Amino acid sequence: MNNRSMVGTHVCLTEASDIVGFFALKTIIVSTEGMSSRLRAGSMDGQSTAILLCQMGIAKPWQDLGHGKRLLRLAMTEALEAHRRSPVQLFVVDAENEDLVRFYEKPGLQRIPNSLRLLAPMKALEKALSN
Repeated sequence: MNNRSMVGTHVCLTEASDIVGFFALKTIIVSTEGMSSRLRAGSMDGQSTAILLCQMGIAKPWQDLGHGKRLLRLAMTEALEAHRRSPVQLFVVDAENEDLVRFYEKPGLQRIPNSLRLLAPMKALEKALSN
């Protein structure tokens, strides 16, 4: 099976097995042409491998309690683990709207101009998670 077509979904549960939230990660190829040298580091032929946070959600009863931040940290931690096992250079998020862009910028993801896509080099993720 082609690994690029696989999505890993992670579900977070309470002790009573109620779903609090989930996130899904996928390996993708990202064009780095026109990006800053920081985001192009390690790219070959204008492309880099990346981990895409393709979905994330919190169940309604658990929303607005800080679980989104915790879930994002878990997703970033999983992406770093993948980076340690393979040559993944970037973490990517496609925000659904402008409010979510600000949410993802807080831990250091950098917005691609004129889009809702945000990126961070894996080294930036390590730094964000160490704080």
